[in-house]
Amino acid sequence: MLSGLAYLFMSSLNLSGFLREIPLPDIVRLLHTTRRTGRLVISQDNLAGAIFFQEGKIIDGQSGQLSGLDAIRHLALFTRGVFEFFDNETGRVGTLGAVATEDMILALETRILEAIQIQELMPQDQEIPHYLGGAIPNDFEVNAAELAVAMKSSAGMLSTTALSFELGLDLMAVRYTVARFRAIGLMELKPEAPEVTAPPVEPEPAAPPVNSAQPRYWRGRRIE
Repeated sequence: MLSGLAYLFMSSLNLSGFLREIPLPDIVRLLHTTRRTGRLVISQDNLAGAIFFQEGKIIDGQSGQLSGLDAIRHLALFTRGVFEFFDNETGRVGTLGAVATEDMILALETRILEAIQIQELMPQDQEIPHYLGGAIPNDFEVNAAELAVAMKSSAGMLSTTALSFELGLDLMAVRYTVARFRAIGLMELKPEAPEVTAPPVEPEPAAPPVNSAQPRYWRGRRIE
């Protein structure tokens, strides 16, 4: 159930707040039941995305290079950010007409719960994921971006940060994907490769200085 604060926000044109206080599924459910049309913007750190509504129905999502349902699932990972709803601002034709909004709300709740459960399996930025291969379980949903992370990490050469850069995905999405594959035993982590440096070169000993005061000899006889 939403707090009275959320309903107070809804009395104006825009709805805004913090995701730690009002989870994303609750926000979406509120916009759905009140049949709102507009754009829900969600941001965390330097990342941002949006969910688009038409009379309470989700018609599209956008987050980086992701769109549609993949984008909405990705936005479920933004649990520490902020949100703001803009009335009558969509600008999207819509790609999710065949997907019931109630099903997407359930997908959001499942995604958030899953993220909480696998939090400890998420890699550090410089750890190296290694995809082990093998059969993916039938009930394990995976999208194109997640498959790309798995395939790119099959050589076990790129860090989590490098995978993010190579694939054009934000770091949080890559870390979450690695954690999901680790949870089903298809991925492991390799420690960061130590930097290889050449051994230090020891300087050659300097020649002893010539002391002109020392005596000199020639054929066994001392000379001046």
